[in-house]
Amino acid sequence: MLSKKETSIVFMSLFMGLAGGLLSHQGLPTLSASEQEIPPNSRNALPHTPRIATEALILTDQSGTPRARLEITAAGEPQLVLLSKKGTTLAQLGTPNAGLPELVLNDNEGKSRVRVAMTANGSPELELHDAKGGGQATLFFVDHNPRLLLRDREEKLEVSMEAIPDQPALSIQKDGKTRAALAPDYLLLTDKDNTPRLSLRVHQGGEPSISLKDNEGSRLVSLSIQPLPKTEEPLFALYDKKDRLRAGLNLDEDGRPNFILRDGPLLSLVDKAGKNGIYLSLEKDDRPSVYLSALNGQREAFLGLRKKGELALDLMNGGALPRASLLLDNEGAPLLQLRSKDEKLLWSAPATEGSQP
Repeated sequence: MLSKKETSIVFMSLFMGLAGGLLSHQGLPTLSASEQEIPPNSRNALPHTPRIATEALILTDQSGTPRARLEITAAGEPQLVLLSKKGTTLAQLGTPNAGLPELVLNDNEGKSRVRVAMTANGSPELELHDAKGGGQATLFFVDHNPRLLLRDREEKLEVSMEAIPDQPALSIQKDGKTRAALAPDYLLLTDKDNTPRLSLRVHQGGEPSISLKDNEGSRLVSLSIQPLPKTEEPLFALYDKKDRLRAGLNLDEDGRPNFILRDGPLLSLVDKAGKNGIYLSLEKDDRPSVYLSALNGQREAFLGLRKKGELALDLMNGGALPRASLLLDNEGAPLLQLRSKDEKLLWSAPATEGSQP
């Protein structure tokens, strides 16, 4: 007779055998001898990956409206297009330019607003457009240096910024001509003919200067800070066509004002009307002179050296010819003369040939 423990063991053996038979009749797979030899990590590997071969794949929403299209273009390039419910192209990803990737984003009207692409030299490029397709902002690289280009709708005004090591620059162009340029130590403004007319710069020593130029680009006026041995002082200068300093006003190291007159200069003190004034000048043969003008800009008085070296004071009465003169001749003798309108000598003291007592 079996004990209770032995009875339980026999019962469990019969139950497991019956369960195994039932499971085998339910169609569950069993491993063959060859399958049992496959390593556990490779049992789930499929011998072939499922594929769908087609030239276009269209995805629709619940209502059947196409919303995405994956296709091969007529040029043989892959392309992914995202569509709105109205069928407008919103985004387009492909390789339209010699196999280079490009992403285009459109607005609800289908107008291109953003373009991101790779260029032939391997650099990225970003373009932004306004709603009318005119204004444009482009970010790209030139010789590994980033550059930002801005254009207006009519492409008449263009702003360019470039980050060159130690030489970042900004330029503004109008109608294809540079009108302004900005660098870390330089600002240049040009006219419509692209001629430099105004420049603001900081020199290597740190001194600033402003220059005004004529329509040929020649410097005429400048305002600058000049380095002196002990300090820095301002200088206002005037130049001729050959960029030579002709006149100036500055301060010395003690702060005293100084007039600079060179190569036949002229110093003028004139009233608001520009008619009455005092003129201090050097004539072409380096003769110093002072003119007084009091009548419609005509010379009224002259003090200086004449061509023959005579020091003279002439009263001209509105004409170019002296009427009354007080002078020293070459030997230092004083002489007083009176002349007519036609420069005829009327009276002289001491008396000279042709004069009247």
